[in-house]
Amino acid sequence: MGRHVFISYSQRDQRVASDVVDSLEREGHRVWIDRANLEGGMQWRPEVARNIIDCDCFVVLLSASSVRSKHVIKELTLAEEENKAIIPVVISQTELTPGIKLQLVGTQRIDCTGDFERGIDQLLNVIPGAPARASATAARQDPTLTNDDAEFLGSMWDSAAIDSQREVLLEELVRIDKKDSGRGHGDPASDRRREELTKQLDELNKRGQKLSEKTRGMVEESNRLIASLFKNTDKKR
Repeated sequence: MGRHVFISYSQRDQRVASDVVDSLEREGHRVWIDRANLEGGMQWRPEVARNIIDCDCFVVLLSASSVRSKHVIKELTLAEEENKAIIPVVISQTELTPGIKLQLVGTQRIDCTGDFERGIDQLLNVIPGAPARASATAARQDPTLTNDDAEFLGSMWDSAAIDSQREVLLEELVRIDKKDSGRGHGDPASDRRREELTKQLDELNKRGQKLSEKTRGMVEESNRLIASLFKNTDKKR
């Protein structure tokens, strides 16, 4: 099952934003993006806020335009207050404003300026609770590989995706703890988000353990086959 992803962007980056949306939706994610970009009037404001509050993941597209957009800054501020998983994606090289730089402290930025497809692949790998990656599916369907090799590569891709997701969740937990420590107390929103993150980490750890056992079994089977092959070769000599 895909995740509910909110995309924050500048209207000047609409083409790139659409490409990001298409890439996420192809992977089964439910993406919300403000097509009017708040330029159509205040009636959009409640819907934007509601989707930020309800989203599983907040993706902000960083560019020279977006870092100076009042709308992007407000959306990012609300996502931070709601303790959302924030993933910054750089779509054009730019100097971050001090305010945005402070809001993104401790987050891992994804660079899409050089190789867009590679950047999108990294984004898909770090979305918390994301479904199996297309790379794993592609490996399993590669006609040039044997069934065993394809399944092994697919499992390795799955493991890498789980590791990336776990890193993002842990970073967010640390960010929430620092935020609570800074103000000297917690709050209900932080407690709810911490509980959600803990559950997602438990789920990832269970999936990771199953994959490790599966991969270990494949490696052991391969080692047995190799040993058997060498044994038969020695007999022929």
